[in-house]
Amino acid sequence: MAHRQHPFMKAIQSVALWTHRHRVLWYVLALAVLASLVFLGFLALRSGRSNIKLILILFALSAWSTIMYRVPDYGHTVEEREAEHEYTAYNLGILLSEQGDEEGAQAAYRLAIDSGHPDQAPTAAVNLGILLSEQGDTEGERAAYRLAIDSGHPDATPMAAYNLGILLGEQGDMEGARAAYQLAIDSGHPDATPMAAYNLGALLSEQGDEEGAQAAYQLAVDSSHPDRAPTSAVNLGVLLDDRGDAEGARAAYQLAIDSGHPDATPMGAYNLGVLLDNRGDAEGARTAYQLAIDSGHPDAGSLAAVRLGALLTEQGDTEGARAAYQLAIDSGHPDIAPMAMHNLRILLSEQDDTVGERGLPRHRLRPPTRRRDGAEASRPSRRRP
Repeated sequence: MAHRQHPFMKAIQSVALWTHRHRVLWYVLALAVLASLVFLGFLALRSGRSNIKLILILFALSAWSTIMYRVPDYGHTVEEREAEHEYTAYNLGILLSEQGDEEGAQAAYRLAIDSGHPDQAPTAAVNLGILLSEQGDTEGERAAYRLAIDSGHPDATPMAAYNLGILLGEQGDMEGARAAYQLAIDSGHPDATPMAAYNLGALLSEQGDEEGAQAAYQLAVDSSHPDRAPTSAVNLGVLLDDRGDAEGARAAYQLAIDSGHPDATPMGAYNLGVLLDNRGDAEGARTAYQLAIDSGHPDAGSLAAVRLGALLTEQGDTEGARAAYQLAIDSGHPDIAPMAMHNLRILLSEQDDTVGERGLPRHRLRPPTRRRDGAEASRPSRRRP
């Protein structure tokens, strides 16, 4: 729940912004300190106490206050001071947002936007859009992203286009989402381009446009982006496998494995194990499954353990199969653990009918043949510039 800021604190923040803009706070404080120190020095001299140290200290402080009075304006043009003010409003928006004061953050971002500053206004618009999305104000969110896109800012425009693509996709406007993602891709932005390419690949794949999805995933893979390149490689592998390109799929999975990505590496290993398993390469599949298991990934590890258990059962290694199934059971995975328990009961009943469940169907359950990296299944998160 958002933190509601006290009206008094809002007033203090408003005064702080105003005084920062006009330098009134500096003037008042510096003059007050200067007047106080001069008065104290006068009293010290009048009292007849010729404490030279006290006098020197007082005059040093007076000089300091004078410098502090002059420094804020020295060497700064009006434009530079205005720019610093808008930067302060933008940063205040970030600070208040982190503190949970959504209302205050929104006001600060709007202040930066209204300034028309070429840098702070569009970046504040993107952040405002994200804030409004969290509040459920989709119309306001959309307007904020449009404002950032229209600015032509090298960072804010592509990131706003990416965020807009997510919003439009959630609203069912797939054509609009596709256009927004393409705008982000065409920008060539090092982050927005691969992220938008990944999302576009997922969108096109759902629409049955395999060629377009392949091209989008390949673009993300070629970007070498630390996150979207390996996750796209996993999805590209699944797509290529579906299209009958086993070698291409294998290469894509291997790329994901070699990346060391916390999600793509274990999922790539699992998918590679399935690919090899289906083609009769039991040893290669076993190695790939073990790699996924050793990763400790909550999904890929459990999936691979069940697949490995079935493979070892077929090879006659019942002890290894039992250990693999037990790993999946111990994971507590809501979908995979029951599947592993079912298979383990069948294995135990085949070894000794007095052990395990009787009357179970004599077919083992296997997890899905391949899994995409999983990020596209969840709601993609908006990104700031």
